[in-house]
Amino acid sequence: LGVICRRTGDFRGARKFYEESMAIALTVPSDKERDELVAGLHYALASLAYFTNEHPDAMSFIQKAIASFSTLKDEYRLNMSYVLKGDIQFKLDQKDKARDTYRFVLQRADRNTEKLQVIRSMLGLAEVYLAESNWEGVQKMIQQAEDMNRDQFKAEAERLKTVKARLPNRSQLGAPS
Repeated sequence: LGVICRRTGDFRGARKFYEESMAIALTVPSDKERDELVAGLHYALASLAYFTNEHPDAMSFIQKAIASFSTLKDEYRLNMSYVLKGDIQFKLDQKDKARDTYRFVLQRADRNTEKLQVIRSMLGLAEVYLAESNWEGVQKMIQQAEDMNRDQFKAEAERLKTVKARLPNRSQLGAPS
């Protein structure tokens, strides 16, 4: 329900739902189940804080999620959390850290069978390269993202279009047209 609230713009309702869920999750008697629920809620709170531009809070929550998913050995959600961490770092103007985080996810791609995390990392890295005017890096990430089947990733396809639209044309780069 919290995700539905967030996606419909009811950020206050989403936060309330996540906080109420956290209070209940903390009472679950099974350590493993409690830890899984709390880690997921930390991720949800990080995502919500990211979407509401509360980036320091988002970073605090995502660090907790990463620590928990590491302990739980949940590779899928750990990599998902690292991608969000890179997005948060970029918004906090920590481009070097964001670049390292996205690269870390891509280096783990052999263990990460989830294409969504790979393409999101590529696009995040492309945005870092754009901010640094590293046109070659942007082009490389765009090409790799375009080589992937993106049919199931509508938001990422839109993000790819946005990144491509922000690239200067060849004449602005000093290259022959």
